[in-house]
Amino acid sequence: MSLRFPLLLSLAIGIATAPAYAADGDGESAKTTGRLPQHLQLSKEEATVSDEAAYCDAIVDQAREMRYSAREEELQTMQSELERGLELMERKKTEFEKWVQRREEFATRASEALIAIYERMRPDAAAERLMIVDPMLASSILLKMPPAKSGTILNEMEAKKAAGITAIMAASADRGNG
Repeated sequence: MSLRFPLLLSLAIGIATAPAYAADGDGESAKTTGRLPQHLQLSKEEATVSDEAAYCDAIVDQAREMRYSAREEELQTMQSELERGLELMERKKTEFEKWVQRREEFATRASEALIAIYERMRPDAAAERLMIVDPMLASSILLKMPPAKSGTILNEMEAKKAAGITAIMAASADRGNG
């Protein structure tokens, strides 16, 4: 009960003094501002700010929609550019795959022709030339020849070169099996 009394007292004082605030000043201001006390009335500057806020509140949804539509257009433009880029990459990939296939076919034909040339050579002449070329190339040529022919050519080579080429051939055979 002790808490209610001060609360009721302040409410009664507020109600009793309210008409006194409205009666202050001229009668016109009392009509326009209603029964608000002077300290609760808005100044012209505050009224302008509240008008601006009301305007902003009124157009906020419209502005948001415009921003969303602008972003959506940007995203659609970016998506179409991305799709064009992907199409271009697919075409380039296809061209590259065709080029690689042609190169592999050419390399296969060239290596077959090269092997045929070395097979038709005398073993001593083939050994002499294979000792000069890269040992990897020499070993790949000898691996693709019939074993009897490649053995004869290796027999005609210097022992050190033949051993190096044989080691490469053995290593490549191990990789092929493992």
